[in-house]
Amino acid sequence: METIAKTPNILTIRTKKFAIVAGYFQPETAIENIIEDIREALLNLKDEAIIVAGDFICRTDIPSTMTDLLLEFLTAESFKLKNYPTTPTYICHNGRSTIDLIFTNAKAKTLPKELPPKTIATSFTKHLPVLTNIEAKTYTDSKRQAPKDSIRRHLDSENLEIATQEVQKTRESIDSTNI
Repeated sequence: METIAKTPNILTIRTKKFAIVAGYFQPETAIENIIEDIREALLNLKDEAIIVAGDFICRTDIPSTMTDLLLEFLTAESFKLKNYPTTPTYICHNGRSTIDLIFTNAKAKTLPKELPPKTIATSFTKHLPVLTNIEAKTYTDSKRQAPKDSIRRHLDSENLEIATQEVQKTRESIDSTNI
């Protein structure tokens, strides 16, 4: 990975397969400043798969002028929102919202049998991770062989079951407003 640019609100990195523009903006930030920061980050990236992700203080679960402007800008730049607009990504004592967003451009294609983007409840933060499948092909070495010493990972089904039960309990608590 290579850090391309770093500002107080945006971190831009490049990997062998894609670039990531990650952002976080304080709630009082004007939408014009958010769009300008993202635009400047995109100027450093040409003809490559790009993921734009972060908390842009633009909710997709309720109508908002800020959100409309951000979506209009990124759509014009050939980006597509990967979140489901109403699936919460932030949960706290006074409610929930869809505020953490993921966008990809045409070069970062979603997998043909894409799993729906989803969130996973955690006990250590109000922001929930957003999961989606993205495929980015490199055009430099299409016949690259896998390394001989590959890392093998095993799924811990017991921990997965426990986490699934915790997610279900959290959802039930949210739905019954007992959170």
